[in-house]
Amino acid sequence: MSLTSWPSYDNELLTQESDYKWNLMNNIIDDINKIKLALKKDSLEKISIIIADQWKLRFYSKFMSLLEETKNQGEIIKILMQDNELKMYGKFISQNVGKILKNVGKYPKFTLPSKEEFLFFNEIKPVIEKKFRSEVQIKFEKDSNEQKAAQALPGKPAIVIF
Repeated sequence: MSLTSWPSYDNELLTQESDYKWNLMNNIIDDINKIKLALKKDSLEKISIIIADQWKLRFYSKFMSLLEETKNQGEIIKILMQDNELKMYGKFISQNVGKILKNVGKYPKFTLPSKEEFLFFNEIKPVIEKKFRSEVQIKFEKDSNEQKAAQALPGKPAIVIF
């Protein structure tokens, strides 16, 4: 056994998607830990992870591609508001463009469609339940009554702890 050579490195196993999912899992665990600490709770009854609506992916993708051209908040908002599907969410967009611009490094460039993000969180749900010894619910933003659900972004789901 000790004379066996090391397996060769397979570059195809590490894709942008797998890297994104790994970071997504670690970030959600870190975020839950930070919330737990802030609330000074020893145990958590239930954790609700709320996935952003699909229109936010459209906003987010367009926004990230615009960042390659300009970092000017006014220009970005003006261009985004030319999209008729996004225009109705103008208040949310203008609030979040500034927020994201201030901490652009915290936000992933690559994201998954909402349904894929939902499926991924359901795949890792047992890991989160075991880590926090808590029930975990995964919901779409449109199916949640939580006020915090509106804060969900692609790659940055809203978290509600009970």
